[in-house]
Amino acid sequence: MTLKPLTHPKPEATKSTSKPVDLESKPPSRPPVKPPSRPRSHQVDLEATKSTSKPPSRPRSHQVDLEAIKSTSKPPSRPRSHQVDLGATKSTPKPPSRPQSHQVDPKATKSTSKAPNRLRSRQVDLEATKSTSKTSIRPLETTMSPVLRQVRVWLCKSKHGLFWTMASARVLVVRGSLLLNAVLVLYLCLAWLATTPTHPNLPAEGVSLQLSSLQDADQGSSPLDLPPLAVLVNNFDEAEVRDISLGGRRTLGQLPEQVGGVEQVPKASIEQVPQVGLEQMPHSGGVEAGGGEPEEPPREVQESVGVTEQLVVEPLAMEPLDPPLDSQEHKIYPDLRDCTTRPQRPFYYQRGDYWVLENYIPAALSFRCDESITYTTHADYTFLDNLEPLTSRWQGPVSVAVYAPGTDFNATLNTILYLRDCWAEGIKKYVTFHLFFHVSHTPKKVPSTDELLKRKTDCALEPPRWTNVTTYRQQRKLLYPVNVARNTARQAVQTYFVFPSDVELYPSINFITEFFKMLKQPDKSNTTSPRVYVFSIFEVKENISVPETKTDLQKLLKKGDAIPFHKHVCSKCHNVPMSKEWISAPVQPGMSVFHIGKRKPPFHKWEPIYIGTNKEPLYDERLSWEGKSDKMTQMYILCVRDYELHILDNAFLVHKPGIKKLHKDPFRDRIVAKQNSAISSKILPEYKTVFGTRKSCVI
Repeated sequence: MTLKPLTHPKPEATKSTSKPVDLESKPPSRPPVKPPSRPRSHQVDLEATKSTSKPPSRPRSHQVDLEAIKSTSKPPSRPRSHQVDLGATKSTPKPPSRPQSHQVDPKATKSTSKAPNRLRSRQVDLEATKSTSKTSIRPLETTMSPVLRQVRVWLCKSKHGLFWTMASARVLVVRGSLLLNAVLVLYLCLAWLATTPTHPNLPAEGVSLQLSSLQDADQGSSPLDLPPLAVLVNNFDEAEVRDISLGGRRTLGQLPEQVGGVEQVPKASIEQVPQVGLEQMPHSGGVEAGGGEPEEPPREVQESVGVTEQLVVEPLAMEPLDPPLDSQEHKIYPDLRDCTTRPQRPFYYQRGDYWVLENYIPAALSFRCDESITYTTHADYTFLDNLEPLTSRWQGPVSVAVYAPGTDFNATLNTILYLRDCWAEGIKKYVTFHLFFHVSHTPKKVPSTDELLKRKTDCALEPPRWTNVTTYRQQRKLLYPVNVARNTARQAVQTYFVFPSDVELYPSINFITEFFKMLKQPDKSNTTSPRVYVFSIFEVKENISVPETKTDLQKLLKKGDAIPFHKHVCSKCHNVPMSKEWISAPVQPGMSVFHIGKRKPPFHKWEPIYIGTNKEPLYDERLSWEGKSDKMTQMYILCVRDYELHILDNAFLVHKPGIKKLHKDPFRDRIVAKQNSAISSKILPEYKTVFGTRKSCVI
């Protein structure tokens, strides 16, 4: 078959004609022409004639010029495709390899087929045939090697393939997690049921009973002011009858006021008491559960002094009502309800040149910070017998710092243990002892608290001597560090309010409960200045019993058997404002503030003994008892800070019987002179620099 050459329209200025080209012949050589750069496309320009005009440029496409064939077909322009120009040659030069494209293998044929458009990866195979046919693409499997084909089968198609195995594992994980969740929920339910308190004698209908059901005909007891959700429990063991909120410890002042009083139930009939909120001391050991640290003596020790002789029928602890807005508590002590109760555990530390054994011998009873007031005092072991009348009147916690240097340490321990076990029940209940000694006079051995509490004292033996003895301190002529003792006892308390006083001063009775009632009353002062509550102090003759109430005190004052404190020693040191009016004023029920005074002339040398908090300034530990004026430095700070001194009515202190008189002591006079010189030349300038000055404030 003869092919006719393909002719193009000629320009007017040209008369040349196209020559026929033999398809079997090799195209003439020509210099390579670099095709223009086009994105993701190629341009192929094959000339099969002597003179061929370049087709117009098309974006992202190529022109195909087929000459010397019978029929000419121009492939349509397609985006992102190629137009192939096949000349009348057996083979066409292979375009350069480019990424994301495939090679085109044009064979010398008499007809041209349209190359299918494939994106990014395809292989086009143009067979050299006379007729144009659509290029077929072999399946992916035919192009794979046997290894790749086997990998694909292993990954995707087989039931034991990787993807199939992963899907199965995911299902197993989900099902396993659901099963574990179900087991966990079942375990929590069983644990909750196991910890729910039950009792075999509880009624099957339920445990919620009316308050009226607490009246037991056999016991004849009247119902108490119980919470609305009281639960009746019979035949409780002793270990089960204990207060939950306070760890099983009885505390003074915990009972709210109840109608008809509080009924006491003997220990023998404890199993018949229909009440859940009973409190009793722990029946085993003095170790508090949870911390492993001893907070209370063992139960057998407590029972020996009658701490748990009787149990009190009590309701569960109720949250106290908020104080009135105009009350002293709300105005001056808003943080009383948020106070923190310190744990009563032994703690040893160094305070300057002294070792302090804090809570060395703790009291049997513990108190919340907002329910009582701690009487803080100090002594050596020759004065500890004063704790008996003190605790019987105070009926609250007492913190005592005892100076025990050298061999006085063992004598102090023997005296304390005897007083606790054989002398007075109140000492064991309320008094916590803190021992301290100078680093230069350390005892040979310091037993542990547990060892001391396990000791048994034989009360039938002769008691240790603490009177008419010469102490180690007296032999070595050691000064008594009175302010170290005061600060040690005060800072170790559990309660919010503290009462720093002397061990030989005995308070009037029923003070603690009346004081907290007074705090609920409106404030007598119109200011918010800091304040303390002052006690009036008196002395009685040696053969006179110490008065307990103001009425008794007034009778003794009229007879001359009682006088103001230190009247013959230092009258200006305890010259209380409105003291004569206080003595002659009629007795009023309850506690109240009689007068508000300040440390101003003529009371600028006043050394009051008062109730305050640990926010009040501490005592200067450089001063000794022998040098006197040991509280003057603290009173200077209170004066500079403009403290109000609220003098309490119906509250007073009485010194141990015996009127004090001034005695000449040359040794002490030298120490007084030396200490006064140190105060005026060194201590007072320091205080003026640190705390400032105020008119009429002196030391």
